[in-house]
Amino acid sequence: MYTSSFSTGQWKPGKTKGTFINKLICKPHNHIARAMLDLSIKKKKPYGLNRLGISMHVYADAFAHRSFAGVNHAINEVTDLNSDDTSLDKGFLIN
Repeated sequence: MYTSSFSTGQWKPGKTKGTFINKLICKPHNHIARAMLDLSIKKKKPYGLNRLGISMHVYADAFAHRSFAGVNHAINEVTDLNSDDTSLDKGFLIN
């Protein structure tokens, strides 16, 4: 279920140390996403703007998918999902 985004290259995990599953956890502003973004800026190619757009999408995903591993694993399980304003939680969560 979660492997499709990882296998397409869109998913960029942020750790290089630890267990295999911990290496897959996405971290904001991680070195892999930054390096990809840097390369897209430095390499002058005819398709450079397309490459930059894709790189920016991946970089933004590093923030959007924070602390999520791009595979089907218990580490992605969410057990307590509530906002500071409990009125916003109604309708989104089944109690």
